[in-house]
Amino acid sequence: MSARSQLASTLKTALPTMRVVGTERAPDKFIKPTVVIRQRDYTPAGNAQGTLLAGLVISIYSHILDIEKAEDALDAALPDLLAALHAIPSITWKRAAKVLYADTYLGFDVEVTIPVNVS
Repeated sequence: MSARSQLASTLKTALPTMRVVGTERAPDKFIKPTVVIRQRDYTPAGNAQGTLLAGLVISIYSHILDIEKAEDALDAALPDLLAALHAIPSITWKRAAKVLYADTYLGFDVEVTIPVNVS
């Protein structure tokens, strides 16, 4: 199982009130808070033989179209996502950057790194 699919499975359990999409393609319409997991790259882990670092972007979007209400909803949802990430051993995140998906849905992109054993 890939780092992306394992992460999707874990987040589906940890975030039961959100839709978790474990593939690159986000839905056209959001009907509830949505998390989309995108695999970005692999890099050598440096000090761990047989290990790579998987780089992913985890996006969380509000389904609310009113920007002011969407801001408030994201302020409540982002800590839940970050708490779920903190519960996963060895995962690190760098930053959460605000984004707008399809000029409609407000969200955050969270850059994460997960070690992957390849030996």
